[in-house]
Amino acid sequence: MPTPTNQAPASDQAPTALAGGFDPALLERLIAAGEQATPAVDHSLVEQEKNLLAAVLIGPGDQRERWGQFRRAIGLRFNEVVPGSIWQDPGLRALAIEIDALFRGRRDIAVLNAAAILEDLQQRSLAGRFRGSLLQLQTALSDVIAWGEDGNPHPELEFTLACQLFQSAKARALFYPGLRRLLAREQSDGGIDAELESCRALLNEATAITAGRFRQSIQICTSSDAATECIALASLPADQRPKPISTGIPSLDIDMRGGVLPGTGDSTWVLAARSGVGKTTVAIAAAMGL
Repeated sequence: MPTPTNQAPASDQAPTALAGGFDPALLERLIAAGEQATPAVDHSLVEQEKNLLAAVLIGPGDQRERWGQFRRAIGLRFNEVVPGSIWQDPGLRALAIEIDALFRGRRDIAVLNAAAILEDLQQRSLAGRFRGSLLQLQTALSDVIAWGEDGNPHPELEFTLACQLFQSAKARALFYPGLRRLLAREQSDGGIDAELESCRALLNEATAITAGRFRQSIQICTSSDAATECIALASLPADQRPKPISTGIPSLDIDMRGGVLPGTGDSTWVLAARSGVGKTTVAIAAAMGL
C-alpha cells in the first residue's frame, strides 16, 4: 500500500484571498480610494413623487393649472424647466419631464391629463418622433393612474397637500445625508470645515425647494423675458398674483408707492445692495424726506 504523502504546511506568504473570489486587500484599496456605495432607493420619496403626479393628473379635464401651481410652489420662472434631478424614480422622472414639456407648449396637444399624454406618446412613437423608453413611460403612467384607485380614501392625493408633502420629502432627502456625515465626525479630532460647508449648501438647497426659490442662482433675463414673465404673472387669478411686501413702516410703504397700496397700478421701488451697507438707513431717510 502506498504511503500517504504528507501535506506541506501553509506558508506565511500564502495569498489572503478567500474562496469565492473575495479579496480583503482589494476591498481595503477601494475604501481607501473613496469608492462610494450605490445609495439605496428612498421609497418614501418615490411615494411622494407618485402622490404628486397622481394629484396633478387626476380627472379628465385640463390639469395644466395644477402643474403651474407646482412650478410656482418650488419657485420656477415661466421659462425654466422642472429639473429632472428632483425626481428619484427614473420612470416618474421621465413622466414629469413629459408633463412639463406639454405644459410649456413643447408637444402637439393642448390638454394636460393622463389620457392625452398616453395618446401623444403613442402617436409620436408611431411617427418615429419619440426618444426614450416608451415602455418605461407607459408603465410609470399606468402606475400613477392606478395610484389611489384601490377603493380606499387617499387624502394625500389632494393637490395642495401632495405638493407640500413632496417638497418636505425632497428637502429631507437633500439635507439629512449631509447632516449624518457631519454627525459621524463627532468623535473625530480632525477639522469639519468641509462637512459644515456641505451642510450649509444642502440646507440652502433644501430651504429653496420648500420656500419657493428652487432656481439657478444666476439668472440672465432679457427685456423680452421680463415682459413675458410680467404678462404671465398678470394673467394669473387675482388671489395668485404676487403681493407687495410691507416694510413695516407705513410712511415708507407710501413713499415707495407699493406695500400698502396693492392694486393701484403704481410702481414699486426696489432698493438692493449687499448686507451691511445701509439700505435700511437710506430707505428711512427717504421716507422722512431727508
